[in-house]
Amino acid sequence: MLILAVFLAIATRIILVRSYAPLYGNDSPSYAELGKMIQETNFEQYDGRRTPGYPVFMLLLGNNNQLIRLFQHAFGLLSIFLVFRTLRLVMPAHYCWPPILLMALSLQFPFYESIIQTEGLSALAVLASLYFFSAPSKNPLSRLSLVGVIASVGALIRPHLVILVPIYAVLYALHNRRSLHRIIMGGVALALPFALLVGGWIGFNYYTLSRATFSTLPKGDLIAHMIHFVSDADDKYGEVKYAFVEALAVNQSQVEMADDNRAGYTAYVGQLLRRDHIKNRLELADTINAMAMDLIIKHPFAYLKEVFSAWLRFWRVHIIVYAECFPRDSILYGLALLLWMPIKCAWLVANFAFLALCPLFPVIPMSPERRTLLFNIYGIMLCASASQAFTQYYDNARFAVPFQPLVAMAVAIMAALVVENLRRPKDKTQPPPP
Repeated sequence: MLILAVFLAIATRIILVRSYAPLYGNDSPSYAELGKMIQETNFEQYDGRRTPGYPVFMLLLGNNNQLIRLFQHAFGLLSIFLVFRTLRLVMPAHYCWPPILLMALSLQFPFYESIIQTEGLSALAVLASLYFFSAPSKNPLSRLSLVGVIASVGALIRPHLVILVPIYAVLYALHNRRSLHRIIMGGVALALPFALLVGGWIGFNYYTLSRATFSTLPKGDLIAHMIHFVSDADDKYGEVKYAFVEALAVNQSQVEMADDNRAGYTAYVGQLLRRDHIKNRLELADTINAMAMDLIIKHPFAYLKEVFSAWLRFWRVHIIVYAECFPRDSILYGLALLLWMPIKCAWLVANFAFLALCPLFPVIPMSPERRTLLFNIYGIMLCASASQAFTQYYDNARFAVPFQPLVAMAVAIMAALVVENLRRPKDKTQPPPP
């Protein structure tokens, strides 16, 4: 079954490569723009939205979209291998094939790897950092430094991954809570790469933009939580407030019809502001963020309700199948649509099982190695989903894609426990008769 899973994963990627050219997503141009700035060392138009990891990756491959895509497919296969290696740390190989097969069949991974976007590299950073954090080592401090480097590079690729190093620091402290010396040394080993890479980029932003920030992107996104309350914003926000009010009046039905349309709503706000000649992205982002924070203070319970809704959307499972990728009436397109719903349902079941088992895994009998790995996975997943929900409302299911393999791993470990208990021979000894 493992060989079949590997064959399916490779075959799917070969078919996609031969079927259509790499796609440019909505985010792709902004990565290319920052890459050009880095290449020319000219940051006059830099606005702090993008971090340098993915643009540098594009530059190293000569901005060749075909080559970028091939590397992303290779990283996707490496991610599947890391899932297998991580599971092998705690259970036999014959229990590892179900999550590997699910990943091999899942369309979202190779489809995202075919887009000039960060999902493929982000998944690799998450899985590689988890593997090296969980694997035994004769030199744990060197291993933790490697984890810090991988996780920090992941943050430079996708800003949301900036949470990884703090999560690993907390997990390491909990695992070694009886040794203050280990906690300090491990924390330093994790923090040094983080300070150099992430701190270095924050310093660059402060030098370039006069803002000590890792990314300015979240500043424009927070308002999506509060769009139903924009009319309550202070008048001091002037044209920005009125643009949001006007956009909501025009897009009210679309916004209420589907939460994803909040992205379209905020894009329409941008059009209105450009019409009014408000173009400074940095100052605009600051104003929008300040307005959002004021609205959160005025309506804290409404904000928490929106956060919970956004958190639920994180687990919704995002699978994309673009019709333009294939010829009209293509067999491949029909096959992709046929597979889409069963795969989505399988991941939804896995997500439900993952959340349902969350309060149970600490008390279920299992080996310390399995419990530790599950503790790591749950720590990463719950922190990732919560931090995303607090700052982002739409597209949360897409942002969950790099973390999805962790769900499959956790459910596989729990399923292995069930199978082992069922196969374990019952104790037939009887107490002696009185």
